[in-house]
Amino acid sequence: MLTPRSVFVNCPFDNEYKTLLLRPMIFTLLYFNLTPCLATIRDDGGEQRLHKIIDLMRQCQYSIHDLSRLEVSVQQIPRMNMPFELGVDFGIRYSSEHFKAKRFLIFELHEHDLKPVLSDISGCDPKAHENLPDLIVKHVRDWIVTENLSHKRTYYDLIGDLYTIFMDWLVESIDKSYREKRNMKIPEPNLPDSEFAETAGRWLKDNRSLIERV
Repeated sequence: MLTPRSVFVNCPFDNEYKTLLLRPMIFTLLYFNLTPCLATIRDDGGEQRLHKIIDLMRQCQYSIHDLSRLEVSVQQIPRMNMPFELGVDFGIRYSSEHFKAKRFLIFELHEHDLKPVLSDISGCDPKAHENLPDLIVKHVRDWIVTENLSHKRTYYDLIGDLYTIFMDWLVESIDKSYREKRNMKIPEPNLPDSEFAETAGRWLKDNRSLIERV
């Protein structure tokens, strides 16, 4: 059964992407009272990764697929996991009437990047985020509004301001000696995705008065 307010997020999981783009994406979804579902959040070592992904796709009415790392060159063959998994999700959508309510947001790095290598999705209007957190927040926000997933109409720059406030609070809340001991090179604490989502969701609930003023 599709869960109406759950969003499957299929994206790269390296530290650079997680810090720069995934966290503001998760925060934006939580701001609009949506539940982000990632393969990394459901951490069952005995579950095969593709089976886990398909299970999440079949549960979530909405999906975000980021294909921005699909770079083609003469020297290097790109990893095809993300396009393959997008194809699986499309297959689920058209497999029965039960899944036809599924909706997708597709990301690429720059506008028209996907046309030469994945022309079949040209009609799906992929969004270019250019590795910019502000564009991630804007496109996710606009998609949520277009799909009428929330009554909120908050401008994306205000959501970005809230995210900055939250991250400042999160960094300060982590013991200084803990960060120094591990010689962390980035300002954001390296939390597991599940803990980050739980912490951000709790912060949004605890700071409703602040959110209403922004």
